[in-house]
Amino acid sequence: MQVNPNLSTGPVGRAAEKPLTKARPAANTDATSFQNSQSVNSALQQATEVRSEVVARAQALIQDPDYPPTATIDAIGKLVAAVYNTSGGDSDKS
Repeated sequence: MQVNPNLSTGPVGRAAEKPLTKARPAANTDATSFQNSQSVNSALQQATEVRSEVVARAQALIQDPDYPPTATIDAIGKLVAAVYNTSGGDSDKS
């Protein structure tokens, strides 16, 4: 086996050979930061409030070993299998 130590493979130079330039900071950094803050505050004001009763119900359901019901899991499994079979999924047909 022969190893060619020549790293130059053609007329195009490597990116590391180009001189590095320092990035200049944006001219209006403070103004941009302020605009971003305004948009975040606006989005927070428009967001719906957390409904504590819904969170409590979700936490209770998470703790319930019988949730979701077996019938629901079976129905979802059948739907997934039907979509998988009609989409030409790879099935193990022995």
